[in-house]
Amino acid sequence: MRSDGVVIGAGVIGLATARALAMAGHEVMVLEANPSIGMETSSRNSEVIHAGLYYRPDSLKALTCRRGREQLYDYCRTKGIPHRRIGKLIVAVEADETQRLETIHANALACGVENLEWRDRGQLADMEPRVRAERALWSPDTGIVDSHALMLSLQADLEAAGGVLACNSRVIAGRSTASGVELEVEGSAELRMTAAHVINAGGLHAARVAESMEGIDPDSIPGFLRTQSLDATSAKSLGVSQVDMPSFDRKGTQDALAADRDYQHKKMTQEIISAMFKPMGPFDAAGMDAAENTA
Repeated sequence: MRSDGVVIGAGVIGLATARALAMAGHEVMVLEANPSIGMETSSRNSEVIHAGLYYRPDSLKALTCRRGREQLYDYCRTKGIPHRRIGKLIVAVEADETQRLETIHANALACGVENLEWRDRGQLADMEPRVRAERALWSPDTGIVDSHALMLSLQADLEAAGGVLACNSRVIAGRSTASGVELEVEGSAELRMTAAHVINAGGLHAARVAESMEGIDPDSIPGFLRTQSLDATSAKSLGVSQVDMPSFDRKGTQDALAADRDYQHKKMTQEIISAMFKPMGPFDAAGMDAAENTA
């Protein structure tokens, strides 16, 4: 079996990539190991549309985040995908943290994000009465999106353009040959196929997929950073809808290198949880748990 292009992984990145290839007239197949689309990383994230405040100004991430944000809002409006440009407050809890806000503001401007607005204590109280902070930055372009509805729309576009999605199809090995990239696929029936181009969008399995490919230098395959953050089933239950605290690395999360891709849940300490929610005043952190994201 042969195809112009194969995309490994049917999460948001894989589906969007395959959609773009199919709509440009390429023959493309998406190979997904699970029974359906988006069953892993793409369904286990905060569903935030980022404004692009924190990236290195001259980086590709800064450029693509700013452009992609508006493209995503336009796509969601056109396709009727549930989303909201809800905005975000970045708060300085103590007076000595305001310099951190100044740094974030300067970085955002350098990244081309020019519509951040300052909020003093009174303005902040009007927006979020339960938040206690000295000063805040308001990011009006931060938003949220229904990630599964987004993926279903990407899949529909892909298939309408002639692309093919094959679920229950796990790539177990590959090698470069004179005729293209040969892939071994495990599923309901074992399959060997050749593609002129292969894009690895396997999410947390991308490293494993790369390791299975003959000829790829193991030292060139990146590892992962495990990030833990609090799991609030409803932000409204805390009385707050749009707050970020830059006094913590990665906005109030605990990071650790995921040795051997160990993504097991780790408990946050009560001290970390209490400190994260300091802007909302004293509360009992006992019994609160943490959810885990991997980036």
